Amino acid sequence: MDFSFEYAFQVFELTFRISVSQCLLFLVNITLFIFAGKIVSSFDYDKKDTSLKKWGFRFFNMAFLGLQLLNIILTGINNNYQQSLSKVSYSLVTVSISYLIIHISAHFVNSKFGKKKIIDGKEVPLVSYSSRMVNILVFGSFSFLALVTVINIWGYESLLEATGMIGLLLGFIALSSSIW
Repeated sequence: MDFSFEYAFQVFELTFRISVSQCLLFLVNITLFIFAGKIVSSFDYDKKDTSLKKWGFRFFNMAFLGLQLLNIILTGINNNYQQSLSKVSYSLVTVSISYLIIHISAHFVNSKFGKKKIIDGKEVPLVSYSSRMVNILVFGSFSFLALVTVINIWGYESLLEATGMIGLLLGFIALSSSIW
């Protein structure tokens, strides 16, 4: 009998009632948890306070894994379970990915637009006005993207309509832009 990954995924899916996409998300999150220290420290230009960033990133990964495992257990126990914990865990994944993208892009923005200074014979990028402005723009755009994604995950698409809460907020900001 030939071994195939497709057959293994089908057996795993039937045994634990989880999909292939959930298996891949598990593997990606476990990998990100293991390599969180290297990921955060390699994209941190000033090497200060990486432990807080590293454990914050690991917290999101562990929360996702814990909620998904709890979701699998509750789905196995109760067939009428609505899987609301999976929505929470997918929201955590969205926040974690946006955090990672913002962190990595801040490194590249500071190295591109920041001032360069030679310290101990090594060129180090420093934060400048231009790099801060681009970082704020990147942070705002990815935060907005994460917010829209979380709204779609929870099924509240009516908030995204022109008469929804976010549409009213953006309309207020656009109409009052001359004041600020």
